[in-house]
Amino acid sequence: MLLLNFVMWVGPCIKAIQKRHLKKRYQKPSYKNVTHISINEIYCGPKSGFMTVVIDMKTSVVIYTDKGKKAASLDGFWARKKRCKKPIIAVATDMGRTYISSVMENAPDANLVIDRFHVVKRFNEKLTEFRRKIQNELEGEEAKFLKKYAMAFA
Repeated sequence: MLLLNFVMWVGPCIKAIQKRHLKKRYQKPSYKNVTHISINEIYCGPKSGFMTVVIDMKTSVVIYTDKGKKAASLDGFWARKKRCKKPIIAVATDMGRTYISSVMENAPDANLVIDRFHVVKRFNEKLTEFRRKIQNELEGEEAKFLKKYAMAFA
């Protein structure tokens, strides 16, 4: 019985210590040394919708999140970052105009890099569109050959 009382008393104390440590460590990351960032969105489901995520590319730490995928979703990040002395040197993002316009407005001297995933995705879409156009123009054996070996050309 004494052991049970002790566990019931210690359990919440340990939980409170861990909670305090996690809150202190991960509540607000410092933007002081952030110079290379990645901006992207993630889909959180039909109820939550999209969320904008900013990642410090040097440490791979998520440093900012906000609801939505509009340029306004980054306003809080830019407001905090402007208080820091070190400027943003490079930004990796997708090809969405909203993020690109936000970067151009708030970090005009930063190098803008379109992330590889979206470049390859766009390239594959255009290649597939071109292949389908050619396939629709071909007839007989040529069309069958192209259809059979389409993925070899991708």
